[in-house]
Amino acid sequence: MLYARRTLRGVLLFALALFFTTALKAQSVFRWTESGPVARKALAPDADFRAPVAALPSFDAFALINLEAKNKRGRSILAARQRVLEILSSANACSEWFAQLGSDPLHTFRTLTFALDQKAEEHVIERTNAGKLEVRASPYVAKVAQDGGESQTVTLNAGGAFFQSVSNVIRLAKEGGPAQNHGSRPLRVGPYLGNTLEAQLTTLLHELGHVLGLLPFDGLDANGQSAVNTTEVLRHCRSSIEGAARQRASAP
Repeated sequence: MLYARRTLRGVLLFALALFFTTALKAQSVFRWTESGPVARKALAPDADFRAPVAALPSFDAFALINLEAKNKRGRSILAARQRVLEILSSANACSEWFAQLGSDPLHTFRTLTFALDQKAEEHVIERTNAGKLEVRASPYVAKVAQDGGESQTVTLNAGGAFFQSVSNVIRLAKEGGPAQNHGSRPLRVGPYLGNTLEAQLTTLLHELGHVLGLLPFDGLDANGQSAVNTTEVLRHCRSSIEGAARQRASAP
């Protein structure tokens, strides 16, 4: 009888362990990587990330504590992400604009993952012809698959205006010769100085606009389309963006 009870208890413990292991694997995990995009399916825990807490709901069951502890950039992404979630979950002109295609922008944004590009251009590049400035290009800020829908990866340039407020200027002459350092310039996202909450919220909402197909492709930005797209985002979301920034500034 004693043997039978022990055997039954062992079977029950094994069944419970199998149940919770399966539940953990089924959760989506918010992963942060400094080497590139990550897989979009649920991922097993590794040295930097832990499995999500099973009691937390859906896509908010992320390993946020580990991401927050990783570095300042991770904390900046988390803070901006949380503010965007608050904007999209409220009734305002911004959330209404994003929902106009009948999609669920809040749900889609929750499924996005983030990657850091540390190899992209981090300088402002000026190209001159006979000493006259022809083109000035700032480092890109962020990129994502156009009209990709949920579970996309937003790649953020470590040297761009999401994280940086100023950049060194490199001047290149059309007629050739060595590259020249030419001081520094502030980096901006629309009217906002880089590395501010306003710039970060504008960036994430801009990329969500691409994910949902609300904004046209502006990858190479040869005709200034990125600035046009940012203006369109601000036309609907400026009040919410600046309100979120004021709210944080007034927080104790």
